[in-house]
Amino acid sequence: GKQYFASQVEDVLHEHPDVLLACVFRDEERRISALVSMRRGQQNVTVDNLRECCRSRLVRDDLPMPDIFTILPKMPIRATGKIDRKKIKGF
Repeated sequence: GKQYFASQVEDVLHEHPDVLLACVFRDEERRISALVSMRRGQQNVTVDNLRECCRSRLVRDDLPMPDIFTILPKMPIRATGKIDRKKIKGF
């Protein structure tokens, strides 16, 4: 299979105007999961909106579409200001 780079898929998700933070990883079952938190006041964005927004760019750049999208009210952040990837594995 092709190697994918989570940061490239995250970059595509960040192109959505309402996405504040995005984190992409493979879960224990090898599915690609995308966790996103939205900018304040953008709670009306749905998983279908995100999937549709990303589809053409991911296909064009030969990147995989995440199997699972989860919208979080708030992304876990470390004291350094970076996403706490250890905490998100439980979502």
